[in-house]
Amino acid sequence: MPEATSRLEARIPLELHAMLKRAASVQGVSVTDFVISAVRAEAERAIERHAVMQLSLRDQLALAKALTDEDSTPTQAMRKVKRHHEELISHV
Repeated sequence: MPEATSRLEARIPLELHAMLKRAASVQGVSVTDFVISAVRAEAERAIERHAVMQLSLRDQLALAKALTDEDSTPTQAMRKVKRHHEELISHV
């Protein structure tokens, strides 16, 4: 069964259109296939960057909470990270 599709239209400068046609020709694909491939790759990168930033923020908050929680005992991994951090900044 064929994959469902949707139409996308965009007005672009003539110079960009010429560049897309040339790039597609160099790769031996149609302009449509070239644009789909490029758009998919950039969309995946944007989504991944967003996910990494979200995880980073969540991890930072979890670390801050763990570091400021007076009732918690540092884990072996946290002690190792602290030693590594101290080694890195000792040269600064």
